[in-house]
Order: sequence, then C-alpha cells, then structure tokens
Amino acid sequence: MSTLPLARASSGRALSMPQVRVLAICFLVAMVDGFDTLMLSFIAPLVGKQFGLAPVEIGKLFAAGFVGAVAGALCVGPLADRFGRRVMLLICLADVTIFTLLCAQAQSPASLMALRFAAGLGLGGAMPTVIALTAENMPPAHRASAVTWMFLGFPLGAVVGGGITAANLSHGWQAIFLGGGLAALAMIPLALWGLPESRPSPDNARARAPAFASLTAQFGQGRAASALLLWLGVFFVMLVSYFLVSWMPTVLTRAGFSPERAAIAAVLLNLGGIVGALLLSFAIKLFGPWRPVAAAFALGSCMVWLLGQQINSPQAMIIVVFITGMCIFGGQLSTPAIAVHLFPAPVRGAGTGWTMGVGRMGSIAGPVIGGALVAANLGWPVLFLIVAVPTLLAALAIAFSDRAQPRADVE
Repeated sequence: MSTLPLARASSGRALSMPQVRVLAICFLVAMVDGFDTLMLSFIAPLVGKQFGLAPVEIGKLFAAGFVGAVAGALCVGPLADRFGRRVMLLICLADVTIFTLLCAQAQSPASLMALRFAAGLGLGGAMPTVIALTAENMPPAHRASAVTWMFLGFPLGAVVGGGITAANLSHGWQAIFLGGGLAALAMIPLALWGLPESRPSPDNARARAPAFASLTAQFGQGRAASALLLWLGVFFVMLVSYFLVSWMPTVLTRAGFSPERAAIAAVLLNLGGIVGALLLSFAIKLFGPWRPVAAAFALGSCMVWLLGQQINSPQAMIIVVFITGMCIFGGQLSTPAIAVHLFPAPVRGAGTGWTMGVGRMGSIAGPVIGGALVAANLGWPVLFLIVAVPTLLAALAIAFSDRAQPRADVE
C-alpha cells in the first residue's frame, strides 16, 4: 500500500474513491471503539450480580478501562508519528481483540479489571491514529469536516452496540465481550487492505529521535498556548458529557421519571450529539472549527442550566435533553477537527493523542464528581447550575484557543 497521503493526489472538491474508502474504514473503527469503550456500561448489572459487586466496585471496573484509554491515547499518538499510523492502529486493534476476548474468560473482578485496563490501552490508542489517518488523506477543504464525520462512528457504535447487547443479554455478559472482540478482529484485515501507511521521511530528524520527541514538538511554531487551551476545553466538556451519560438516568429517576423515560433521555443525549455534529460539520466548512464549537458549548451551558429549571416538566425535559446533546455531545465530537487543524502532519498523532488523552481524564473525573454532587442533595437547579460552569469554561477555552493559534496554514 502506498505511503503517500491520498490528499496530495487530489485537491478537488469531491473526494476520490480511495479517500472515501479511508473515511469509511476509519468510521467503522470508530464504531468498534465506541461499542467496546462503553460495553461494560451495557452489561454492568449482569457482571455486578455474578461477582456480587457493590456500585463502588463496579465504578472501579469502569475506571480501569478509562485509565487504560488515557494511557493508550497519550502513548500511541507520539509512537504513530514515529513508526507510522497504520502499523500502530493494527497493534491497537490486536490489543483490543486479544484482551476483550480474554474478558469473556475472567473469573474474578480483579482479573476483569486488569483485562479492561489492557484493552483500554488499545481503545485509547486507536482514536488518535484514525483521526490522523483521516486528516492526512483528505483534501484540505474537507479535512476538518471529514474528521467530524468519521468521529460520528464513536457514538453510533455505542447506540448500535447497545441495541445489539440488549437483544443478546440472555446469552450472558461473556457473549457480549466475545462479540466486541470479534468486531475488533474484523477491522484488522480491513485496515491492512484499505488504509495507506504514513511514515516520516528518513531525512526527517524526528524519524531518528526518541519515540516521544514529537511530544514537545507539538508546542513548536507558537502552538503552545492554543494547544493547552484546547486540552483544557476538551477536558471540561468530557467531564460534563460523561457526567450526563453516567448520572442523567439516575437524576431523572430520582426526580420522578419512570425508568423507561429516564433511559430514553440517555439515548436522546447521544442522538442529539450525532445530529449536532452533522450540523456543526457544515458550519466548520464555512467558519473553521473553533468558532462553531465554542458557540455550541456556550449554548450548551445555557441548556444544562435549563435542565435544572425544567426537570419537573417531562415534556419540556425531552426537548431540552435533545438540544443539550446537540450542543455538548455534538461539540465534543467536533473537537478532533480542531486538533487536526492546529497540529501539522509530523506531530498530528501526538497532538490528537494528547488532546484525546487529556479529555479522557475528564471522562474519569465526570462520573466521580457527579456522584459527589448527587449525594450532596443540593437540589436539581443548583446541581445543574454547577455543571453548567465547566461547560461555559469549555466554551471560553476553545474561544481563547482560537485567538492564540498561530495564523499559518497547516499541511
């Protein structure tokens, strides 16, 4: 397979068939990543029942996978810049396949936790590689939007995976892990066949440098302030989004909603995110990625506050939850477009990897902070007002990242 980015062969407005193939395969990898990342949330009741786990212990199982994903995103991105994106993606997919299949054989909570951490390394590492592969193989005019379209596979994988899981729970939680492992395995021949490799030039000093040299190179050419502000914005928005995913059904149930209606609200958050990301992809083509995402987060902070005001109105809540998902989840799905715009090709893997890794730290903090807020019995208007604050901070961080970015074209 050619090692030359396909985008160099075509600068026209329409995508070529090889470019569409790359986009489709990366989209499918993102779907598998989304399903496997959230798999445990689908089967947590069954796992908890079999091993007799308290909610706190189930939370540790969640955290093990998320911590592994943080480590994978931080480490694999720089390694992909040095050794090539496709080869690192194949290693990540092999990791996910092996350790997810082994999860089905786990005989204790401790072994399952260790295996989820190991699988998380591959799950976290896969995303910066497919983001970078998508970006470098798209024409510049389509690059940011294409990354957003590709990243839609992540929530879609969670939604589709949730439906498949619900239909197969009667076969036991082990069968779900088997399905997730086989899905990752199916991506390996697709990636081998359909994805081009990208390697640094042998004359490039980074090719001979230590593996993490590209880590500091992210901040070169005046990118430091913009990159750090981007990290901060992604951290805050993932803190909020994972709080909403983890605790929204519980909050609504405590507020008097039926469990069925509360579950629908959780689905609407994800569906709203898909719709929001699609709408933002068109705005990104017109205005670039920073301003539409910052505006979405700013509106999202208002919608989070409104959740607390309308929580006793079931009909209004359904609408507010969907719009909240459009703004917060849709904006979050569009943040990789900012990363690929900010970081040039030689450090794009490191830049997107560290952006995703710092963001995933927010995914760990969000459910923990949310649990403390729910336990504090602050009252729903006060609780959601508190949650609106980091959403607004995310908007401000992205806006200032835009102002701080170096005004030079990214290759």
